[in-house]
Amino acid sequence: PDDNVEAAMYKRACGITYDEKVYELVKDPATGELVERCTKRTTKFIPPDPTSGMFWLTNRRPDRWRYKPEPQNDDDKEHTGVVELPAVMEKPQPPGEGGASG
Repeated sequence: PDDNVEAAMYKRACGITYDEKVYELVKDPATGELVERCTKRTTKFIPPDPTSGMFWLTNRRPDRWRYKPEPQNDDDKEHTGVVELPAVMEKPQPPGEGGASG
């Protein structure tokens, strides 16, 4: 079971192409009986899942992929692998665009 889950996680992280078949009950012209037949075949693609890729890499390559790498040696907050973004503020609109006119 572990190998099956590992293979499924790998496939989900990379994306999957598979064939889908639609079966319907159709009347057999020779006998008049209802029989199940494949009436449509479609190739479908599930795109790669970033979360699956992240879990795969953090578990398989922990030396290169960590959620929050620890600072090494004399490093401080810089180069820790954690990206800090500035606070997002509402962008002021030029006069005459949106909002109250004045």
